[in-house]
Amino acid sequence: KLLEEHIHFLQHDIDLIIPVPIHKQRLQERGFNQSTEFIRTTAAKLNIPLVQNCLIREHQTHSLYALGRNERQHELQGVFRCIAPEIVHNKKILLFDDIITSGATFSECASVLKDAGTKEILGLTLCKTL
Repeated sequence: KLLEEHIHFLQHDIDLIIPVPIHKQRLQERGFNQSTEFIRTTAAKLNIPLVQNCLIREHQTHSLYALGRNERQHELQGVFRCIAPEIVHNKKILLFDDIITSGATFSECASVLKDAGTKEILGLTLCKTL
């Protein structure tokens, strides 16, 4: 319900919701992308398409937990790729992740989406680490 209220507040013409992707190896191990699962019902209730396979995580990264912002940014360079730019071209996208620490993941994903022609990107997360 809380996610719905926040997205409804932001909703002015959001075209797509894209959850931050996890690497395919981690997806096979875990069986799900937690960000996708957190946002799936909300996207359906608000009738906003949830796009899961447009932005991909090409490379597995080491744990970012103990890294500072600059180290995180360096570790994430070139990790994400938009494989279907026609889907995001000229769209307003809500990028969703379950946790934000430094903002490096959001920043890298947003950069890739902007390079693919996205018109506007909003970020939403469930929680922020301290």
